[in-house]
Amino acid sequence: VAITAGNYFMDACIETWETKTASLKDNRCGGSERAGFSTQGEELSGTFWQNNVAHSCLWGIFVRKSKHDVVKLNKMSLWQNYDFGVAHFSTSSLVVQDCVLADNGRSIFNMVVGPNPLDHTLTNKYVEYKNTLIYGRRDDSSCDERKTDVNPTSKLTGIGYHPPVAGKGGRVGMFLSNFIGGFPGWPKFAITSPMTYSSIKGITTINGLTIANFGRCNDVVISDLRSNGDCFHPVKMSGMTYSGVDMESNLLHMNNPSLGFVNSADCVDMPCDAKKKILITDLDGTTLGKAGDTLTSRSEFQWDSGDQRWGMGDYRIPNQMTTLLNGSFVKPSNWPNKGIDRVLNGDTKCEYKENYNMYKCSGVTYKMLVIESMDGDTELRRLSPLALATDDGSVDLINGPMDHGWCGGYTCQQRISTFYALVIVGKEYKLYLTSTQPQSMRYMLIDAAAGDKIKLDIWYSKSQRLDVYYKGKYKAPTNAQKKADGSYSYATDKTAEELYPKLSSAAGTNFFDSKAHWMSMIIQGSDPFTIKTSPKVGAKDFDTILSFHDNIFAQITRRNID
Repeated sequence: VAITAGNYFMDACIETWETKTASLKDNRCGGSERAGFSTQGEELSGTFWQNNVAHSCLWGIFVRKSKHDVVKLNKMSLWQNYDFGVAHFSTSSLVVQDCVLADNGRSIFNMVVGPNPLDHTLTNKYVEYKNTLIYGRRDDSSCDERKTDVNPTSKLTGIGYHPPVAGKGGRVGMFLSNFIGGFPGWPKFAITSPMTYSSIKGITTINGLTIANFGRCNDVVISDLRSNGDCFHPVKMSGMTYSGVDMESNLLHMNNPSLGFVNSADCVDMPCDAKKKILITDLDGTTLGKAGDTLTSRSEFQWDSGDQRWGMGDYRIPNQMTTLLNGSFVKPSNWPNKGIDRVLNGDTKCEYKENYNMYKCSGVTYKMLVIESMDGDTELRRLSPLALATDDGSVDLINGPMDHGWCGGYTCQQRISTFYALVIVGKEYKLYLTSTQPQSMRYMLIDAAAGDKIKLDIWYSKSQRLDVYYKGKYKAPTNAQKKADGSYSYATDKTAEELYPKLSSAAGTNFFDSKAHWMSMIIQGSDPFTIKTSPKVGAKDFDTILSFHDNIFAQITRRNID
């Protein structure tokens, strides 16, 4: 392959990216100045890819803009590739199975593209690694072997490109998957920079892998991508085997948020959330030692540092949380546990692992909660920081994603109001927004089992009627009685305390306490729940709901005369 500094198209020994039906068996690619294979990959049900090898290339295999729903990379050997063994940039989900990835700079890196979260479309895209060997480094290799005066990544692939490194600077087995709303800006920008919002949903499953020789040179099995500021979707692991891996120092390392992103063109005045809401679950204990153990981020990073450049601290807690309706002040010290909730039944369930830069938690089940504004001004009106609090003393701050727009050569000063939080299944939470609530909000637990549930109380500043929809159907509140004509009456003799949902209540059970300004709802399973603000207001002494679109004065006058 010809060496051309301005060539961004990742020419390969074998190129099949213009066809969906290529058959690749027993091919050997070595020494390519760019990729060994450039391809759409094989569809999930295919049987036409076997025993292909790429070694000593810049990238082993480059999957680009595939038209398959799911791309399968099957029975491949990818070794001693300088940057990536597998580089996936496609709208397809990805399955890597029965492969050998050895001695690569970074064995697996992927970006799963679409749908755009501005469309509010939900899809079940995923990444799955199974029955594969990832071998970190040869025993006879030097830790300095790639620290040379000549950097082939910049010399040969042109401007706007730099491969990611681990938080510790060594090799990486797997980067956390990046589920993003659009293709990255490569080649104008770095191919490893998302340059777009994260997709709403995504899940990575790692099963049956053998991990070997990650025991030195600051190599790590798993790391995050420094340039992703928005979201890393959940990861599940099981059936893992480790050999020659220092499980304390070389299993994983996650980066802290970047102060460089705390500016008006990116995350504005506090860090974005990708590095602060990572969730990795060990399903069977083969990685963390006990089935169900999890790793969660240090979301409270810089909270109590006193360095206001980070915009973190008690002063960022929304005023609604620290001010009662009678005007009295509630001290932030009522919530001593900063960051992701780590308390269940009065006991702290997590310990901080410095080498991981994460908390290891036992005896609790975490899920990722999506909080999404459905309004048309989702990019224009800022709602954050959000505060997610518990009655047993925890509070977490949520900022939201970065500004990814370009307007006349400058950033657009727009950020989508889609937020990600980590919650413990079976607990009750209170949510506060810094701004007023949107007209329509959607909530969802990612990858939740049918029985996984939380109770979420959401503070509203206005007293308009709130309608809950679950699986496309209206869920009447606990104070509603259905009339013979199919309409509802909302008058009741029950007290508010009797009407609030319990954790034992069914999915979608809800009640809006207009006096206390709390909307309480049970969120259960992985289906979304939508709260819509109705253009109606409750009149205190009347058992009817008065429409803003009607003549309210006429209705009130008529009722008083009658």
